Amino acid sequence: ARLTDEQKQGGHARRVIESYEKWFEGKPELNILRIMGLFDRSAEGGAIKAVKADPPIKGLTSELYELSDEKWQYALNNLGEAKLLIKEGQHRPDTLDCHPLIREYFGEKLKASNPDAWKEANSRLYEYYKSQAKEYPETIEEMTPLLAAVAHGCEAGRYQEVLDKVYIRRIQRKNNLYFITKKLGAYGADLTALSGFFDP
Repeated sequence: ARLTDEQKQGGHARRVIESYEKWFEGKPELNILRIMGLFDRSAEGGAIKAVKADPPIKGLTSELYELSDEKWQYALNNLGEAKLLIKEGQHRPDTLDCHPLIREYFGEKLKASNPDAWKEANSRLYEYYKSQAKEYPETIEEMTPLLAAVAHGCEAGRYQEVLDKVYIRRIQRKNNLYFITKKLGAYGADLTALSGFFDP
């Protein structure tokens, strides 16, 4: 929970991130950081493309929509030089990551200041991850995209659809209830998925 609320270092971290936010105001870098706030882990290229897809999301991807590949790379390099963004490396060159404090800060800001963009972006990620998994995954690795789909679908406010079409039908297996826990033993992953359905 909220790393930036930690008493000793949290306030300092928040002030540093706020200064970067002001520095990148009106630039593509700020929208890239906001996109990173949608994720709770590294963001693969396909997921980023899903968020950036047509039509642009006002206040989130509208400035990135017509950005050339060169300017996109330039913005990523700027964020890398500022130590705010990490490229995963040569095996996953289009995957981006950043510190959890950065994701938390920009995610909270986007959700509070532009809830429509937050919901639309998470809705796109829900559709993306839902399509990346096998219909009925057999391993926890194969199940991971569906677990991400549940998290993003709940953030998009699509609770009933997520519960019926993904959690019960594909994760728990309607006819083989509790597949994720009984067959895979993934109690932690199951509880994390369920937590998305509850308002803290």
